Amino acid sequence: MSGTMVKIGLPIPFTATATLAPISNGDLRIHLVSMQAGGIIPKQLIDSLSLPLSTLAQPTDTSVFHIEGDDLIVPVLSMFPPPRFGGRVTAVHVSPVGVEIVLGHPPARGARTDSVIAFRGGMLVFAKLTMHDTDLTVMSDKAEQRLAFSLTHYYAQLEAGEIRSLPDFGLMARVRNFQAIQPAAVPPP
Repeated sequence: MSGTMVKIGLPIPFTATATLAPISNGDLRIHLVSMQAGGIIPKQLIDSLSLPLSTLAQPTDTSVFHIEGDDLIVPVLSMFPPPRFGGRVTAVHVSPVGVEIVLGHPPARGARTDSVIAFRGGMLVFAKLTMHDTDLTVMSDKAEQRLAFSLTHYYAQLEAGEIRSLPDFGLMARVRNFQAIQPAAVPPP
């Protein structure tokens, strides 16, 4: 990963290699394995001075993430706009395409996981519907197309798609790709 941290008003670019793992409270831990700040200061030098990253950089808005030692702790669920959902991060998979974060148990339907959002267990509230012991699978309305989903405009995608009740009382939503619709200007309740 790479980015810029601001220390004493100065922007300092950094690159880092990290491992990702769920932690017991359901958040995501990003553990820095190696880092280079300003293009010249390696993490080994910072470690040899007994300076954990938390003393060098701490975000002002800790609702996004905070730093404990050399670990970034990310409360994944607080990062998303409505619909709100609950659950714990139970697995993290890194691939060349991106990062897959599993909340709760992985999808059990056997659908292509690279194009599916599956909500299982807990409570999910969207529009006027509240789902307890949630069982909702969201996928593209075209089987050959990857899911392009917008949490901000999910309701417009649901309207343009199709929702099917399943025999086990779950819901399957096939939604239109976000780029293919003109979302309503007003987000849903």
